Amino acid sequence: MFIDVILLKRRNSIAHGEEAIVTIDEIDGLVDGTTSLMRAFKNEVENKIYQKAYLAT
Repeated sequence: MFIDVILLKRRNSIAHGEEAIVTIDEIDGLVDGTTSLMRAFKNEVENKIYQKAYLAT
């Protein structure tokens, strides 16, 4: 939901030339949400590597 509703909506409006005003609080939320997603992805990749889940059975 964070990616679709918040990040992509804002990105699409900017890409299509719409003016977007972002407050400091919104920036903090965007940074926190994006960082959380990146950490979760990193943890998932590290877990798969540790478990060798990428190997064919």
